[in-house]
Amino acid sequence: MPNGFRKKYGISAVVVQNAPRRLDFSGEIPENDPKILLYQGAINPFRGIDKVILAMHHMDHVKLKIAGDGPRKKNTKN
Repeated sequence: MPNGFRKKYGISAVVVQNAPRRLDFSGEIPENDPKILLYQGAINPFRGIDKVILAMHHMDHVKLKIAGDGPRKKNTKN
């Protein structure tokens, strides 16, 4: 997937997978300006997307992109 982003958008990407237990992350995150935070999943009240949106107010030079569907999709805007 990261190579597809490089070819299509000309940016470096890192895949950070969800995991049920703690993992040591030693991958290098490339410098992109602005950084893109991708939320991919169900857009419903129990997934925490509202907290992600609120956290964006504290992040400089980061764009949030939302990919998914659900009952709260109409309340979110990319």
